[in-house]
Amino acid sequence: MNTNRARAYGLVFKLKYTFPTREQPRLEVFLDNEITRLQDWEIYGVGGLSEPFCEPPDFSRYLEFEETGQIKHFELGQTYQIEFTGMSEEEVNYRRTGKKLEPAYHFHVVALSADDC
Repeated sequence: MNTNRARAYGLVFKLKYTFPTREQPRLEVFLDNEITRLQDWEIYGVGGLSEPFCEPPDFSRYLEFEETGQIKHFELGQTYQIEFTGMSEEEVNYRRTGKKLEPAYHFHVVALSADDC
């Protein structure tokens, strides 16, 4: 389970649980709609509680970043631009194990108009 997520433009941006290195985040981006909410995609990720080996509906995109400052474009209902703007450390207080520094990933997302493309 991974609950690291944010919302913008009717989309959910969910940090994947693992990536190649700490500085190379991966995101799942999906529509915030009735289907994704019912299947708990915010908690379990894209595909949520779908049947095993079933392809999830076309409500999602995967994005991988290799370095800070990298910009990606994707379409999901309309065209968006997302930039990996940086990484910092934030103190998290876990109920069972106490305080721990964890990486925090920062992104900037913009919805593009047809004129921007």
